[in-house]
Amino acid sequence: MLPAWATVVVALGSAVVGALTGLAASFVSSKSDERKLIHEESEAWRTLLIESCHGLSDAWLAFRWLLYEPSKGVSAFDDEASKRLGPLGTSCAQAVAKVVLVFGRGSPAGKAAAEVDGRISRLKDEAICARRPWDEAAASTIRSAIKDAEEAHEAFLEQAHDAIRAGSLAEARIVTRR
Repeated sequence: MLPAWATVVVALGSAVVGALTGLAASFVSSKSDERKLIHEESEAWRTLLIESCHGLSDAWLAFRWLLYEPSKGVSAFDDEASKRLGPLGTSCAQAVAKVVLVFGRGSPAGKAAAEVDGRISRLKDEAICARRPWDEAAASTIRSAIKDAEEAHEAFLEQAHDAIRAGSLAEARIVTRR
């Protein structure tokens, strides 16, 4: 049998150990919850960035395809194609606006998206101003403008990829520091 004071010391010691264990578990749990929240927010933002890039690429490819076949002489740039040019150009401009909004106007990806917009605008102007039916000179000018816009689009994709990748790496650094 233990003396009364020893029983009290054992009971108090057990209570202190239990309290410290509870505090440690609470601390670890709060850090885990914080990391989970950072990851969820980062994942949602990354998804938005990727979707905006996808939207711009889709709009550009639809616009390009409208002009690509006529520029190669496979089909004619007729009244129907001319009517579709405006709405497809507007879709491109809207997609660029979304990219600039989510990446930022001053970011490398935002600047690259603005360059895509400028090249698409020049391509649209070339297509509108070319006398129909397109002769070889007009088709060549359109092909050149398509190539310029394709290069701008590729540069945008590289900048956007770098920005998205950098965001993923930043998240990893934040999570491991905490």
